[in-house]
Amino acid sequence: MSNLTASAAHIQRTGVLLALSVGFEIGVITGLYKPSDAVYHTGHLLLITALVCSQIWAWRIQRHQVKQHWGLWFAVGTLSTLIGDYVNSAVSGVTPVSAKLSWALLWFGIGYTLYSVALLRHARATPIKAGVLLLIIALIGLFNSLAWFKDIAALVAFAPVLYYGTFIFNLTIYVAMPLGALLFYRNTGYSTGGLVVLIGALLVIFSDLILFAAWMPGNPDVASMLLYAANWVLYFGGQGLVSLFPVLAAEHDRAQQ
Repeated sequence: MSNLTASAAHIQRTGVLLALSVGFEIGVITGLYKPSDAVYHTGHLLLITALVCSQIWAWRIQRHQVKQHWGLWFAVGTLSTLIGDYVNSAVSGVTPVSAKLSWALLWFGIGYTLYSVALLRHARATPIKAGVLLLIIALIGLFNSLAWFKDIAALVAFAPVLYYGTFIFNLTIYVAMPLGALLFYRNTGYSTGGLVVLIGALLVIFSDLILFAAWMPGNPDVASMLLYAANWVLYFGGQGLVSLFPVLAAEHDRAQQ
């Protein structure tokens, strides 16, 4: 199977998963579907599992055609977020929400760090002026800090792990990931695929902002299914779109050879 076919297959599988996810979540939000907690959250875990399997399948096909193994990096990263998704679910037994999100910082931190390292390592092939790079980093960091102080700080002030953890997360991983995605967009000649990956990275970050703003007030044992659904539309949408990076990067690298 050719590199292009592997890429197209992963893109199509991801598109199907996104369509199924969005359709089902809208059904839950509107009250059309009323699944049990076990069915609902198991469905989420199966979606992420399917995304991991699709990434691994594409990587297995492409691994002999390109030097780097971005697909494996992303598959392991997504697998780590799967553990975080289980912890955050209503069936994990981890309560209250502050405890869920404290543990999730670890698992999503591992996953998103792998995404960020892969994106930034790929970007090294196309140098950018140091001054421009530092300006971009400063602007992202400033924006993240303002959003944290405005929308997150007060909600997590009672929990030191979340308070300091989210602040550090915001100034490290959530600077590196959009930076890497932006550089990928630039380095692929402002391609449509590069833009899709950038949008995915931004959706993942925005989903966390929505998650904290919606779940933390009152620190309940679990969030309502409606709030889970609203967050999942953004989160899984971002995960699906950013997961296209490895196959698009492989196509780009192969074209440059």
